[in-house]
Amino acid sequence: WWERNHALADVVLRQGDEVWIASPEDLEAHRITHPDELIRPLFQVRRVKLIGGKKNRAHYAHYIAWLSDPRFDRLESLDLAGMDDLQDLGFLGHVAGLKELNLSRCNLDDAKLGLLPKISSLRRLSLNGNDLGAPTAFHLANTFPELEELHLSCPRIGTDAALHLAKLQSLKRLTLSGGNLTDPGLRRLTALRNLEELDIRDTKVTPAGVAEFQKALPNCKVVWQQLPAKD
Repeated sequence: WWERNHALADVVLRQGDEVWIASPEDLEAHRITHPDELIRPLFQVRRVKLIGGKKNRAHYAHYIAWLSDPRFDRLESLDLAGMDDLQDLGFLGHVAGLKELNLSRCNLDDAKLGLLPKISSLRRLSLNGNDLGAPTAFHLANTFPELEELHLSCPRIGTDAALHLAKLQSLKRLTLSGGNLTDPGLRRLTALRNLEELDIRDTKVTPAGVAEFQKALPNCKVVWQQLPAKD
């Protein structure tokens, strides 16, 4: 198993991206910056983060999918933001123990996102900056009911999407900024009784809609600003 982890860490570092590793018994992982630091014989890759400009990283999927044994592998956080050549997200279903996934600005549409398989351990998902709408919200509600944090700042996310998102009863944080949300959609979200923070900046909700929402969920922090009136 350690060879799989070593291979992923090595290929990611040689591309100039970031890796955090830890021994199986360690709670905290530490970042390494160069392949020469991969001298420990037994370690787990705990976190991978893409940085820098546009590069060919299509081969990452092969190495990531290797970390599939829950007895030994523990890739908890995977940040692929900006990797816009992703075609099939099916490889993510093999990753053991994945808790956080960032697919922001990955050139995803509803069809591509619909191929994201169930990841039972996933708790935090970021999809900002993709061309996603109500079909994606439907897929998320039916595939990831355990999500606690969802970032979905996409222009087409509106009232129809809110109808499905309201089924994600474990959500504590939800970001819908920059979308097409209106007061009726916001009203749907009052069903999220565990919600602690909602970001609806730059949407079409009104002060009256926000007041109604805050009355229904007084313990939820609402991050909001009214759009300027059009001339």
